[in-house]
Amino acid sequence: MWSGMLTGFYLPRWQQFFQCLDDDLVGKKPFEKTAFDKQIMAWEDQWTRQTDDYPTAVQGDSVAVARELWTKYEKQLAVREIRAAK
Repeated sequence: MWSGMLTGFYLPRWQQFFQCLDDDLVGKKPFEKTAFDKQIMAWEDQWTRQTDDYPTAVQGDSVAVARELWTKYEKQLAVREIRAAK
């Protein structure tokens, strides 16, 4: 379902956004939301018309990744649950 969406759509979309913010921060070009919205909508429209091939078979072990993430963040999640319960 997500095949290609992260690397082919969301990543380049966020890269464009952060590049505009970076250009503003270094004084290269002020960030103009209306201009960015127009630019990104044109890019999104072009993206919908592309014919890139994306993998259709599962890659990796999502259960193993979920377990690894749970192990890594279990303590932080437990603290949030305790705070939310109060």
